[in-house]
Amino acid sequence: MMKQTACKYRQNYTQARGVSLVAVLFILIVLGGLAAVMAQMGATQHVGYLLSQEGKQAYYAARSGLEWGRHQVITQNDCFNDAQTEEAGFQIHLSCQASLVFEGNESLNIYHLNASAAKSTPFGEIQREAEATIWSPVP
Repeated sequence: MMKQTACKYRQNYTQARGVSLVAVLFILIVLGGLAAVMAQMGATQHVGYLLSQEGKQAYYAARSGLEWGRHQVITQNDCFNDAQTEEAGFQIHLSCQASLVFEGNESLNIYHLNASAAKSTPFGEIQREAEATIWSPVP
């Protein structure tokens, strides 16, 4: 009787070896999928950070164009023609609109300046705008 029990045990052991192989393959597939998802998340986060930095650069490019426009208005006491330039890979477009306002017995020139900076990237277009208003008494 003992021989039959040992033989049965040995048969079950032989059949049970394939179960561990299936379990190992399952774990490897799950861990491989998890690694792929984590790699994709890291790449997405990196691209988001790069786009954020490009956005900051676009904002400062627009501000620099706005400062140039402010200088032109103050020194000439008049609006400049719409201007377009390229700086550090950004296309900067500047515009100025003037209006005359009467307040009591005083008249004021109001200049509305608008600057926009744009740049194309492989992930889309980055664009930022800056605006300013200058009040100046009419000489």
